[in-house]
Amino acid sequence: MPLDDQTKEAFASVIDLTKQLITLGTGVLTLEVSFASGILSRAAIPKLWQLQWAWGLLLISVSAGIWAFMAVTGTLSSEKKLAPSTVFENNIRIPSFVQVFCFALGMASTMWYGLEVLR
Repeated sequence: MPLDDQTKEAFASVIDLTKQLITLGTGVLTLEVSFASGILSRAAIPKLWQLQWAWGLLLISVSAGIWAFMAVTGTLSSEKKLAPSTVFENNIRIPSFVQVFCFALGMASTMWYGLEVLR
């Protein structure tokens, strides 16, 4: 089924944001895990929970991004007529919200850990 330009742009925007957050989430997570021995010090051990929460939230963010991709794919492959507002339906909106929310909390937890360690 052919899509109009506005609908194509709406889905392309959702896909681009999802890709970007997956890339940033996996990148930050990879760097933090790779350099864990360097960023963990004896003084920082009591604050380790902040880093663990950051890793968990970033992992959930990446997983929700994959869920959002699956939702977009399912929506685009459906038989129903698609409109630009289709990207706001719950099957896409919920995983996208979870991805953005967990990414923001994961980054905030990472920064909180960093600020606590630098004190």
